Amino acid sequence: MKNFLLFLFIELLFCQSIFADIFCKAKVLKIGSSEIRENVKIEEVSLRIISGKYKNKTVETKNYLWDEKNYNTYIKPGDTVVIRINETIDGKIDTVLIKGYQREKILFLLLLVFLIAVFLVCGKKGLVVVASITATVSSFMFLLIPMLKNGYPPVIACGFVALLIALAMLLLILGFSKKFMASILSLSIGMLFSVLLSVIFVDLTKISGLFMEGSRMILTATRSIPGWTISDFRGIIIGSVIIAALGVAVDIVVDIVVGMSALCRAKEDITKKELMASGMKIGRDVLSGMLGSLFLVFTAGSIIMLTVYTALKIPVLRVINWEFFAVVILEAFIGSITFVIIIPITVLVSGLIFTRK
Repeated sequence: MKNFLLFLFIELLFCQSIFADIFCKAKVLKIGSSEIRENVKIEEVSLRIISGKYKNKTVETKNYLWDEKNYNTYIKPGDTVVIRINETIDGKIDTVLIKGYQREKILFLLLLVFLIAVFLVCGKKGLVVVASITATVSSFMFLLIPMLKNGYPPVIACGFVALLIALAMLLLILGFSKKFMASILSLSIGMLFSVLLSVIFVDLTKISGLFMEGSRMILTATRSIPGWTISDFRGIIIGSVIIAALGVAVDIVVDIVVGMSALCRAKEDITKKELMASGMKIGRDVLSGMLGSLFLVFTAGSIIMLTVYTALKIPVLRVINWEFFAVVILEAFIGSITFVIIIPITVLVSGLIFTRK
């Protein structure tokens, strides 16, 4: 998957570090005269800033409308837009640029629809889902990113945070019980397996990490912003793969553990052999339905780039040896292999724990 969640958060934090208090919202007051130069129409626009340090200040700017319509921001009086303010050395407004539409209201509406759907289907269990998502996002923003910024080894940082997220999710879902112990132990073993596999294949494919989306921004931040000490880009790739692999493994681990626990309660005299055979059957059933979907999820973020490669008629030999393509395949296959291998691991661990008197 091309657009790693990890790189997304790093890019967001990078932008915040450089452009703090620069981006804000503004309302369009009026559109004045316009002129046409070659392939661009330039509109004179009056704006009133409605957020940030310059709130309620009225500014004048230009809106550029190019021949390529997808690059344009079409506005009318009363619209709200996102602007970027460039300041002078003494902290005054230098230039104002219109950077795009205000979209957060629609995004918050989508979030509301999601929450309503979750609570309608899950009832009170929906609180667990919301808490899990909140814990995941908070761990990334307030724990993982600061650790990476301050120079912690990415593999250790990503592994620690991923395991911490899994720990919180499993506690919320299963409570502190034998099911929780079996799940966290299985996931820990599966994560060690994915770390080992990732290190081996990253080394064999000689992936540097410098050619992935976001890497150049991180490199620039490291060189220009005090406090940024990120340099191990290969480690970030491995950490991203670990997080992805652990994320897909949680579902199947919970399915197997809950199923085997229910079998133990339904048949108290069940033998270890019977329990493990039933657990493997549960795992195979889940695997057959999810593995194909898993590949679709991992490769969905690469559709645009693969389309570009096809349109430009880039040779297959060049594409399959590109670092970008290698990382996509690496993440997809290691995530899928972890998904497969963790089934017998979970069955064995659960069988030993649930049949222990």
